[in-house]
Amino acid sequence: MRDIDTLSLTLFTSDSRQQYLNDALAVLATPPGSIFHFRYEARYLPKPAFPLLADGSAVGSRLLLAFRQEVGDISHEQTLIPLRWGTLTAVDSTYDVYNLTFGCLGYPVIIPKGSDSDNADELRTRAADYKASMKEGDWRLPVHLGFPDFVDTTSDDDSRHQWLRIARLLATHKPLCDMHLLRIDTPRDDRGAPLIVDVDGRFLSRQGCYSSIRFDYYAAEMRASAPTLNAMVQSGHLRLFSEARHELGSRYGTGELCVQGEEVAGPTRTEVVISLVEDANDPTRTVVRLGFVVRRSTRALILRVVVTGIGAALVALPGILQGTVPTWLKATSASIGALALAYAVNFLRASQT
Repeated sequence: MRDIDTLSLTLFTSDSRQQYLNDALAVLATPPGSIFHFRYEARYLPKPAFPLLADGSAVGSRLLLAFRQEVGDISHEQTLIPLRWGTLTAVDSTYDVYNLTFGCLGYPVIIPKGSDSDNADELRTRAADYKASMKEGDWRLPVHLGFPDFVDTTSDDDSRHQWLRIARLLATHKPLCDMHLLRIDTPRDDRGAPLIVDVDGRFLSRQGCYSSIRFDYYAAEMRASAPTLNAMVQSGHLRLFSEARHELGSRYGTGELCVQGEEVAGPTRTEVVISLVEDANDPTRTVVRLGFVVRRSTRALILRVVVTGIGAALVALPGILQGTVPTWLKATSASIGALALAYAVNFLRASQT
């Protein structure tokens, strides 16, 4: 018999291992709808959650992704900072290892205590109180049932403002105080509308269409050398139409990347990898992978077919017309048809690529 019928989980990452810290930075930076996979051995999961995870009924559950530091870790401070809301989209298990797949949502809001919810010292005190309220040994688990009581479970804010509030809290801790924290906005089309995200967390684009990717960054302190933000396209089918390398010469600011879909025969998957590197010798870095699906442009294809048909008809028309039709009219028809074919083959095809 189940101990619970619904599931709310808090998934923790930390700075105890390099990959965990990089995961925290990526979760903070990624656009809504992006997909992540966290893996846990069964011994690190709360036992009441097993039945719901095992039969798949936990899919659709709400998750909170949070960053945690222990007293005695690098910072020597007790802290718990909520990073993102998420939705559990799939659960797979192999022997005693569970793979939790989730899609990222907005940024959580911390319930104010008094008039200030952004006070790092106060948040550390509240994290210590939360730890004290748990059973002995449960605190160290990377997955908890329920959410910390100082997180507003009714708020889901994807604004730059809320990202900045969380980034400032993270930047008060020693490993991150002189690092640039990143936020990648939802890619937008050339009309400014956000791209649709499919169930696999991939953004839907079309060949020939431009997509802009805005990014924001923040650091509490600057290092001696400016960090760089690099972008690259994996496996083609998208063309980078902006600088691939951006030097971040200030503590905070914003920038933009631009990509364009290339000609494809059908829906084709590709990926844009954005990495923020403070120092080539520093393994701590933010890496965001944006999945895209480039689709064939039906509107451009129809226009090309129509113009090609008209051009072919005009070229063939002089041979069909009777001998009484003036020669100049036949020549004009053939010339216009040839121009239409050239336009369809060259300009319209080029506009698709």
